[in-house]
Amino acid sequence: GWPDQLSDILSELGIEESVSCPGYVPQEMLINLYDHAELFIFPSLHETFGLPNIESMARGTPVLTTRQFAIPDIVGDAAAFIDSPTSASSIATALVSVAHDEQRLSDLSAKGINRSYRYTWNNHIEILEEEYDRLVSG
Repeated sequence: GWPDQLSDILSELGIEESVSCPGYVPQEMLINLYDHAELFIFPSLHETFGLPNIESMARGTPVLTTRQFAIPDIVGDAAAFIDSPTSASSIATALVSVAHDEQRLSDLSAKGINRSYRYTWNNHIEILEEEYDRLVSG
């Protein structure tokens, strides 16, 4: 039911022409969106990992996300946080704070790229190999 609700809200606010709701986004388009975004905002209420955060970081897009579940452990200090993802004012406060600070955006971008290297397939394979070796020889 979200598309109908969202459409109604955008219409009520008079911003339907300024907001795009593309639905499913193919990988090629997603990369383009990350590459051209000034900030990726992910006010998730329930994530076990939060892959979109890592995808954004890998593309150099600064991330503003929540402290829900594993997200803080995954993103570390490479993201800014929203205090309460269910509060519009909390989201707005965090957004304004980050979006108007060019140095912070730059720092988050650099930290995000570095942090994303932890989550490459090659890195996971190396970690698994090391763990298997440790278990077998232990």
